[in-house]
Amino acid sequence: MERLAKAYHLLAMSILLGACSYAPRATLAGTGSVTFSHDKLGPGMHMLVVTANPGVLEADDSLAGRNIAFANRFAAQTCRGTFTFLPEPQPRQMTGGPSRGTSTYAFRCGPPIKPARA
Repeated sequence: MERLAKAYHLLAMSILLGACSYAPRATLAGTGSVTFSHDKLGPGMHMLVVTANPGVLEADDSLAGRNIAFANRFAAQTCRGTFTFLPEPQPRQMTGGPSRGTSTYAFRCGPPIKPARA
């Protein structure tokens, strides 16, 4: 009887732990790769196109978050510190369709430029 109880206990634990890994947490699901292209537009000006390829059950919000995170890291490394996105990136600016997960960013190296007072 004790052996049967242990077998049921092991079976129940296996089912419980196995079900946890399939919980609907799309933003934490396996992530795909990130590809990018970078063009220098002029002195201190850059354009970056980032594509986050979706992983298993990955939601669009997760793709947008990965794009912004990559763009921030890339701009910080390229500018060796301070930079400004032009205009400020928005998570919902990704394109749809076949290029799902693609975002375009323009950034300027250095501190933000204050507008002249009139």
